[in-house]
Amino acid sequence: MKKIVATLLSGVMLTSFVLCGCQKPVETDDGDENEIQTEAGYEKQENGVTTPLTTTASVQINEDNVKKVKDLYDSKEPEGRSVVPFYLDGIRGGGCYSVHDENVYFDYTTMKGDSEISLNIHSDTQLVSVTFQLGYGETRYYGNTSVGLASVESLIDTLIDNPRAVDLYDDSALSANEENIKKDLPIMYSRLIACAEKAFPELGIGLEDLGIDLGNKYRSLDPTQTISSEVVVKNEHKFVNGICSDCGMCWTEYYYDAIGKLDNDEANTGWRSLYGQDSSTMMSPGDYVQCSASDKESGDVFYHFIDTKKENRESITCRIYCRKDGKGVDTAIRMNYEQNMYSVGQGIVDYKYNYWLEIKADAGDYAKVFESKESFKKYAEVILFITGDDGVGRSAWGNKKDADLKKEFEAEGCTYLTKDEALDFFWDHCQGILASMDTGMIWLDTSLADMGVNWKKQDN
Repeated sequence: MKKIVATLLSGVMLTSFVLCGCQKPVETDDGDENEIQTEAGYEKQENGVTTPLTTTASVQINEDNVKKVKDLYDSKEPEGRSVVPFYLDGIRGGGCYSVHDENVYFDYTTMKGDSEISLNIHSDTQLVSVTFQLGYGETRYYGNTSVGLASVESLIDTLIDNPRAVDLYDDSALSANEENIKKDLPIMYSRLIACAEKAFPELGIGLEDLGIDLGNKYRSLDPTQTISSEVVVKNEHKFVNGICSDCGMCWTEYYYDAIGKLDNDEANTGWRSLYGQDSSTMMSPGDYVQCSASDKESGDVFYHFIDTKKENRESITCRIYCRKDGKGVDTAIRMNYEQNMYSVGQGIVDYKYNYWLEIKADAGDYAKVFESKESFKKYAEVILFITGDDGVGRSAWGNKKDADLKKEFEAEGCTYLTKDEALDFFWDHCQGILASMDTGMIWLDTSLADMGVNWKKQDN
């Protein structure tokens, strides 16, 4: 499964950001014998645990702005179980935040999810717990420490100068990647700063308006540049309806190769797959786009939404297929709206009610499909399947009346849609889903239009 960005942030997790790890001390002859001098201020050692005692006096938590952010978070996540994600154009991966007990958690994570920088801002202690992780294959550079509100930049300086300057949870990447770590940390921090500046657009403020100072040294770095574990894929082809007009290459061949390059999986000659870039057009924080290809003659893009907040669990999926077909390509769009999830077996689930839609058109003709709702309905085939006790799905329309179906759905807490209502439902959701799929392929440097699914007017 995909890395889950919008996961439950338990009190244990949030606390661990504070208690694990500490800064390495610098020897000094002044002060109390139980105190040592560090770049973050004076720290007191008790039972081997180092706790920062002071912060920069000129930088203080802005309690009014913290309350505004907490109110915003509560409006988006009233149960407080998930983070609120956001994404910036041009930056791989994305950011997220949450607020618990007046503590603001803020994170930037790369697209693969193996590298991140997290800040946990504590209003009560006026300190910031910094967690950092860089992934290199099966190894990691991973640690945590607490600093003052104006000392995060100094911490990054210290780690670049000496990656072992703080206690680490995992140093398995250090021996082979120390120079990469020193190059990658500034880029990761510049991405965090870029995300921080756009953290709360609804309020017109950024993370630093809460009272934290992220410094200026790394602000001028280009956050769109790649870190050493990321790959740049460049599309040199001009695909028209799935075929390159210059060299005749089929889009499926380019797609297969591009997935292998971006995922560092070129040695694999079988099925290739990766999770794409998330985006603000997605229906919910837990959605994902998956790019897959079994070989150089076939590929598909998949979008998945699941509403876990509803008791019966609803799912919306969209899969766009592309297959090499003679001198051209064969394409199709399939969408499903499913309700009433149940367990089939250990780790396996299915849905009782499944609205299934398919659209087939020649490559390059999808602009006609999506030019209006009326046109969309003409091209779309939609069927309602209901799974019986024997596990077999059967078509319901034509065999049961709408009134009877509505009673059945409502008895199980589900929403019944007539055939025309189902088409309206798919039309209302398809624009955002298709936009998310396009963004999901951005680092593969291709699009649905390259495949031949030219759903936007500007694709023509």
